[in-house]
Amino acid sequence: MARSHAFVGVPAGPLHAVAARGGIPLVGLWFAHYPTWYDEPNPLALHLVSARPIARGFHLRPASTTLPPSLKHRIEHLGAERIAPECVLDALARLGAINAL
Repeated sequence: MARSHAFVGVPAGPLHAVAARGGIPLVGLWFAHYPTWYDEPNPLALHLVSARPIARGFHLRPASTTLPPSLKHRIEHLGAERIAPECVLDALARLGAINAL
């Protein structure tokens, strides 16, 4: 992690370790779950959520509807099953990890 410039991944061990460590821009890719269940407080995190967790109503569960303001701006609903590479690159650029395309 100390050598990482940025991290992109699904909600598994490495994503949580980088999020908990802090100091590394990270983009979480959420296809089956919703980030409020697992999120570590990291201001350099941006979570991209595909359509499936929204269709299943995961964003309406009590923990998700009572998000603190510090988390709400870091979750983006994309409305598609697939998270396009362009969305990931845009998220990395907004986090300052790469130059805007």
